[in-house]
Amino acid sequence: MIIFHFLLTIYYYLSQLILFTLTTPIAFIIWIISTPFDRQRRINHRISCFVGQMVMALNPYWNTKAYGLDKIDYKKNYVIASNHQSLSDIVMLTYLKPLQFKYVSKKELVYIPFIGWIMGMSSYILLNRKDPKSQFKMMRTSEKHLNNNMSIAIFPEGTRSKDGQLLRFKDGASLLSKTTNRPILPICMVGNDNSMPSEGFVWNKRVNMKIFVLDPIFPENYEKTKDITNAVKDAISKKLEEERS
Repeated sequence: MIIFHFLLTIYYYLSQLILFTLTTPIAFIIWIISTPFDRQRRINHRISCFVGQMVMALNPYWNTKAYGLDKIDYKKNYVIASNHQSLSDIVMLTYLKPLQFKYVSKKELVYIPFIGWIMGMSSYILLNRKDPKSQFKMMRTSEKHLNNNMSIAIFPEGTRSKDGQLLRFKDGASLLSKTTNRPILPICMVGNDNSMPSEGFVWNKRVNMKIFVLDPIFPENYEKTKDITNAVKDAISKKLEEERS
């Protein structure tokens, strides 16, 4: 059994290497060619979503399913707010295609070979969590994108939960929703906390991961930003409890 898992792990890493080796140059060429007419990097975002879908499809240990996609109005743009359990959350959000969105992610991710480079070429919003100026810039950049019909994907917890339990939700997503009058699209991830090898690099267990698109939350229905934050957290928390019970 150990040898079986080892061979499957080698297959997966080799498949990822081939995937990124093929797609990264393509993303780079498109990044150059599309610069004059695609400043929001919509085409590169499509490539990012394709890569994310392939990362999931090629993993023999992941069984991933999406629910509630019919709740998305693809003619609108949203502040996408999701719970955060592992690195797999990023690729799981690609289920929201063809919705165009920018991730808000920590700047260190763009230094990861291949996947970080592809994210960088998609002009996602980078955040230095230790720098208050970076947080202010992130909010202004996000507002600009929202006002130009681009959705924003943000993890209100700010960092990954180590045990799958929700951490404190920050008000950034709610403030963006309030100031731009864009609805929040709550996203609940289930099972992702066990999606990566707990020790070493060998994958050894199959994981069922689910992504739920919940009902949009409209800022005009709430007087205070904190009330929106609480509503988003309550919606995600309720779905988590339903799936774990």
